[in-house]
Amino acid sequence: MGILQYQLTGSDTVMDQPLAFPLNIPLRGRLQALHGQLRAAILDGRLRNGVTLPSTRMLATSLGISRNTVVAAYDLLLSEGYVVSRQGAGYVVAHAGPTTPGTPRTVAGGDMRLQPRWRDATSPSPVIALPPARYDFRVGLPDASRFPFEAWRKLSARALRAFTRVPLAYEPVAGRDALREAIAGHVSFTRAVICSASDIMVTGGAQQAFDLLARILVRPGRIYTTPSHQFPAGMAMSHARRVALLAFAREHGAVIIEDDYDGEFRYGGRPLDALQTLDRDGSVFYVGTFSKSLFPALRLGYLVAPVWAMPALSRVRELGDRHSDLLAQDTLALFIAEGHLARHVRKMRRIYAERRDALLEGLSRHAGEALQPVASDAGLHLAVRLRLSVAASRLVEEAAAKDMRIEALDGYAIGADRPNGLVFGLGGTPATRMDEAARVLAALLEPYR
Repeated sequence: MGILQYQLTGSDTVMDQPLAFPLNIPLRGRLQALHGQLRAAILDGRLRNGVTLPSTRMLATSLGISRNTVVAAYDLLLSEGYVVSRQGAGYVVAHAGPTTPGTPRTVAGGDMRLQPRWRDATSPSPVIALPPARYDFRVGLPDASRFPFEAWRKLSARALRAFTRVPLAYEPVAGRDALREAIAGHVSFTRAVICSASDIMVTGGAQQAFDLLARILVRPGRIYTTPSHQFPAGMAMSHARRVALLAFAREHGAVIIEDDYDGEFRYGGRPLDALQTLDRDGSVFYVGTFSKSLFPALRLGYLVAPVWAMPALSRVRELGDRHSDLLAQDTLALFIAEGHLARHVRKMRRIYAERRDALLEGLSRHAGEALQPVASDAGLHLAVRLRLSVAASRLVEEAAAKDMRIEALDGYAIGADRPNGLVFGLGGTPATRMDEAARVLAALLEPYR
């Protein structure tokens, strides 16, 4: 028995691009074969919902069969609900897709095809997915409403126009030269970090910097620290501790990853030198980000690396995404070079200082005997310890019912000895609402006094 084979072409409109599956039509039983194969393609998702089928005339001509056979096959699919007939569009698939998935090869906790450590992984919820709250103390979110987006738009347009004047190709993995020069000037002035453009790699935020470092460094004897503003408690590492840590790294051949995630925002006291500034042995990798000083969606950060590590970092980056978005890099370079970053940081430092002072004053006035703030002179969040016998996680749940988003300290801890306290982010609640928020929190604490 002979078989006619037709390679069906098409997508949302059949003339655009191929859907790579054949139709095998025998010389006998053509209607049943055509109907059955089209139905199977719809059920397993090869013909997805919303796809327009080929016209009856086109399909009949391509297959070398009677048009009446194609019309009958389409009518059967229509009567079964797999397609619908639309005026001017013909027959359109109206089925959501596969209904009988295969049996997954799973074990308790996840699919066996995944690495064991990732089998229990769940997709993280987007930080910005929650609706606005009256008292929003989520950690890690700057106040993007104060960002000079009009200036950013104009600089972005300038950068985009420049794209038309130069050939666009793959750029150096370390990032655009102009941005690296701008970052070197910025961190040397604001944080006394000793570096040149050649020591800097532009990354897709601090998270990519950590990923790159993990790929070239991870094994026992590595050290991670946030000396300028410990996360989440908020203390700064003393000068004596910094010197001792560097001495330890030198003695043991260790490296230190210094995460200076919000070091621009200091509210009092003399800023201590960065570990990178004190390092004389090439032990410190300094990681910075613009997510806190500008806005998280920018996804640009940087890594200041010792000279001995840059070749390895460059090779690993080349094998990954190679380089960050060029337009964003060029816009940020202009933003820094023309002084917008420095002005924005100065403005936001004053705003966050007002919020921090108002929050501390409100907590002292309304809940001073129940809450003990952790000493901190920097950063975009403030931690407090609970003096009452109530779990912070319970307060977090009760606060949510009062339109307050707040976080518990123990959510950032491991082991049995977890701190019982709260963390207040300063990016989402204005200073004028801090006293009101403190009164709401004090009312929640009242039953536990």
